[in-house]
Amino acid sequence: MTKAAENPWLHMKPDTSRRIDIETAHDFFWVTDSKNRYGLLIKFGFPLTDIEIAENIKGISVIPVSDDESGKLYFILTNNGDWEIFLSVCTNLVFMASKCANEISMIPVINLRIKRWQKFLRENNTTAMTEILQMGLLTELYFIVYSLIPEFGYQESILSWVGPDSDKKDFSLPEFFVEVKSFIASKGRIIKISSLQQLDCEIKPLYLSVYGLTHTNHGISILDMIDAVNALIPEEDYETRDIFEAKLSAYGYMQSVTEPPFFTYSFDLSKSYLVSDDFPKILSSGVDSRILTAQYSIDLAKCVTNEVPLPFNT
Repeated sequence: MTKAAENPWLHMKPDTSRRIDIETAHDFFWVTDSKNRYGLLIKFGFPLTDIEIAENIKGISVIPVSDDESGKLYFILTNNGDWEIFLSVCTNLVFMASKCANEISMIPVINLRIKRWQKFLRENNTTAMTEILQMGLLTELYFIVYSLIPEFGYQESILSWVGPDSDKKDFSLPEFFVEVKSFIASKGRIIKISSLQQLDCEIKPLYLSVYGLTHTNHGISILDMIDAVNALIPEEDYETRDIFEAKLSAYGYMQSVTEPPFFTYSFDLSKSYLVSDDFPKILSSGVDSRILTAQYSIDLAKCVTNEVPLPFNT
């Protein structure tokens, strides 16, 4: 989030409204209430009385108001000091709702955005991402752009990215799974396995795609890779873009909300491995049922015999 963002409520007097400058047939307004709290107003040509609206977002009141012929949906910020995050919520919501063909179709879009923000703000107590989390996201996005999309196209590649949805693998493709791992190149080819299920491969074959990274001031960040994915999604494909954004949110990233630092890396090594019977691993099926969780590390420098190209790179 950047302090350069312009505050649209800054010079508004209490209890006033101003139409949002966006090309759409729908009615969106910046508002301030009688207590000068910042807000967003969406107007509808029908009452909202019998329409289910998602509940309040953390720090933001969601207030539907109706008369016999029309409805108004207010989003009011509890603390004006949080206006930058609120602006991101509003901008994101208005952009997606503005693309709807009619007002009634805006309701599910609005509810989805509210629920997504509820979940994100509930689960993320900080607006910064740890370096470990950024390394994971960076390499998964890199894999999408440079390995999957050239082979499967942008839609299937993004849909196959199931890691952010709390799946046990990062990518689920029709014939195989892929788990993406990264490590700091100068520290050796050591990867960490975070669960007993992560290397299970009973359903279909599992491959590891592994990247060695080096910190550099002129490297690639998660922002670069997010831009790279978005550039490959056609502008008119709002559905896929929305799915991609939802997966980023589940990972812990939200545009204009997640704060620096954003770490940058060069990609110095790329290897892939088949998790075959002789690949070193601990499987849930071979562990006492009283052991619920386990984490361990693997030295890939000792796994040369398991190196294989990914099945679509042969």
